[in-house]
Amino acid sequence: FFAARNLGADECRELGLCGHVVPDDELISFSRKLAGDIAANAPLAVQSAKRLMRMGLAQQFNDHVHHVYMNFLQLMRTEDAREGMASFAQKRAPEFNGR
Repeated sequence: FFAARNLGADECRELGLCGHVVPDDELISFSRKLAGDIAANAPLAVQSAKRLMRMGLAQQFNDHVHHVYMNFLQLMRTEDAREGMASFAQKRAPEFNGR
């Protein structure tokens, strides 16, 4: 950024600017797998994480931590939370319903 030069993919990964670097010919399959992994999670938790990440950009740290905690308490009361804990204890794949 500040050096006014382009950064390569590996350098971006080393700096923490991206999570993964894949060869061009693997990009579509990698992206589809990642999207599937995200979609397999509890929908309310994914929505909440996205919302909280956006909120965090505009909040002071202490305010944001409070919002994250309050949101966590709400999520723990959902059917999906109970299903997630039950499926983990029973060593099976969860079946989330967005409630």
